[in-house]
Amino acid sequence: MKKWIAMLSFYILVACTNNEPAIVKTESPPDDSSREPELVEEVSGSEDDVEEFIEFPLHDEQIRINLEMVPILDAYLLAAKDRQKAIEGMKIERIQAENASIYLLEFSCQNERCSYLLFNRDAADQAFLLADLADAADMIPSPDQTKMLFLFDRKGSLPLPFTNIVIIDLEKWDHLTLVNETTDDAVLNFTWPLISVNWIDNESIAAEKPAVLEPTDEAIHEWYQANQSLTTSIILHVSENN
Repeated sequence: MKKWIAMLSFYILVACTNNEPAIVKTESPPDDSSREPELVEEVSGSEDDVEEFIEFPLHDEQIRINLEMVPILDAYLLAAKDRQKAIEGMKIERIQAENASIYLLEFSCQNERCSYLLFNRDAADQAFLLADLADAADMIPSPDQTKMLFLFDRKGSLPLPFTNIVIIDLEKWDHLTLVNETTDDAVLNFTWPLISVNWIDNESIAAEKPAVLEPTDEAIHEWYQANQSLTTSIILHVSENN
């Protein structure tokens, strides 16, 4: 099931292929916000032209995702043995942001690891694939509310999960790069456990990692048992992709 995701995850931007939106808010709120998401089919034009949507009831609104506009989600459902069960396993969350209508979709969960798509109702290219085989740990807006930090974990045999940070510019709707200004170590992409992550200002992030030379199983276990107070501080600078 996860092989197709591993290939498609190289393409961060999941763009719409025509002018139809990938995600819309329906005109009426849900009758029952506790019901499961469901597949909705609508005839468009001729009887042979059927559009498929996943409809999600939220507390005060109802959201639809157009499967044709999100190929990665459509491919996941085509590969699923039980399509309805796969849909019922999805969760969508509206993220509080001052100037953007954004939603985080969790899907394709196996062994506490999921894939995550970020949607923006107001953008032309409406979806980003943020993570695969991970668990969403936190979402932190920048001080000026123009960026969002997404923290993802991957739990394993170690007492601490390995971590990745994804930064999205909410105004430009773009994925931003993080540059390690403290060391030459590659600390992202689930290579290190990060103990804490916080914004310093709108362009910089402070992270703490265990004070070990390499994130080996032995080193992390020894640190966890004896030296949890010893950490290394790292400054990550937010940079636009070239």
